[in-house]
Parts: sequence; C-alpha cells; structure tokens
Amino acid sequence: EEESGSVFTSKCSILEIVTKIETAAKSLRFKVKKMKEFKLRLQGNVEGRKGKLAVTAEIYEVAPELAVVEFSKCSGDTLEYVKLFEDEVRPALKDIVWSWQGE
Repeated sequence: EEESGSVFTSKCSILEIVTKIETAAKSLRFKVKKMKEFKLRLQGNVEGRKGKLAVTAEIYEVAPELAVVEFSKCSGDTLEYVKLFEDEVRPALKDIVWSWQGE
C-alpha cells in the first residue's frame, strides 16, 4: 500500500542522508537499526493503537548527486504514521530534501 508523500529526492550523499535520518529518528526517540547499508528500520517506543510504529527508510542512489529516499510503514497505525511524518519527519529532513514526490 503506497503512503502518500513518503518518497523524496535528495542531492546529498547517501552518508549524509543516513546520518540525517538517524539524527531525526533519535530526536523522536525511535530506535534505529541498520538492515543493510542503505536501509534503516526505525522503531518507535510508544504503544499506539496498533502497537508500536515501525518504519523503514531505504535510500537508492539513482545518479551521482541524486538519491531517492523511500519511507514505508512496517507496523503500527497508518494515521499515526501519517501524523508523525507530516509533523516531525518532514520538517526534520527539510535541509536534505530536494523535492517530495507528488508535490
């Protein structure tokens, strides 16, 4: 299921993007686990309506100087995910975002 507004492009290096996502996640008190070099799992610590929220962030280098970052919800409530995304994640990442898909 595609969540709207959870894909963005960035002109930053993959390392910068990973660091920025990790920093944002920690400030939201999410645990960060590297699944692969370019894939992170962010695990919330608050029990929501459908358990704890878990999100993956995957980074694809599509060209030199251009990466695509895709967030997807693995578990938890969709409305909580959307709210977290709009209120917290997007503002926290604004300096590395070139454009959000669908805007």
